[in-house]
Amino acid sequence: MNRHQAADDLTAAFWDVHKTNCAQSFIQIRGIVRTAIQNGINRDALAHALDRLMKEGRAVSGASLQIALQPATQRPPTTSGHQAYRHQTPDSAYHEGQFF
Repeated sequence: MNRHQAADDLTAAFWDVHKTNCAQSFIQIRGIVRTAIQNGINRDALAHALDRLMKEGRAVSGASLQIALQPATQRPPTTSGHQAYRHQTPDSAYHEGQFF
């Protein structure tokens, strides 16, 4: 089986299970999976990483797959204690036209 077929089969299996929980298109995910397989990532490890992303409620991207492929001890925490990034520029700077 060639790499494209392996990626397409993996994407189809993923899509059958997770499409209702995914905001991305099949084509987008297939492209990411194809790239990962072409880069030499093991198909089974990739399948587990994709499943992990869905369990964690994360989007599929090259970066998120790279994190999901890391051993659990090396992955950044995904706990609810995470604080979102907050831009430090005062709101008044936008109203005074400094960034327009």
